[in-house]
Amino acid sequence: MPKFEVLLGDNREILNSLPECSINTCVTSPPYFALRDYHNDDQIGTEDTPEEYVNEMVKVFQGVKRVLRDDGTLWLNIGDTFGKNKNLLGIPWLVAFALQKDGWILRSDIVWHKTNPMPESVKDRPTRSHEYFFLLAKNKNYYYDIESTKTVSK
Repeated sequence: MPKFEVLLGDNREILNSLPECSINTCVTSPPYFALRDYHNDDQIGTEDTPEEYVNEMVKVFQGVKRVLRDDGTLWLNIGDTFGKNKNLLGIPWLVAFALQKDGWILRSDIVWHKTNPMPESVKDRPTRSHEYFFLLAKNKNYYYDIESTKTVSK
């Protein structure tokens, strides 16, 4: 049985406590930009601008990259939000492109289609029924088990 461990806490503190190249994969869903207040003065997601949020995400994932093995992967789930002018901000792609610019290899975008999404109270656009997962790698030679992703139809 493979060994795994779930670590809870502020990632900026936990990542600093881990040795370099010590984890195989990171699966995470960080706080989304401007959607929730966790009542913590130093929380992620309450930055003043999307650019500040994206910069904070890059810093966080620099820490992930440090502790990730050379053949490791990052699976990032991130949602989008709207600005004050009702403009969809494109946060998932802004973060993905910023991570790519910071040296990550963006291997795949995966659409998580929500078959039963929470209804939204808006009346001038459809309810959002998807979020993105991104598969990112630290290096071009990374571990990926394609067999475990296949499904069998009967």
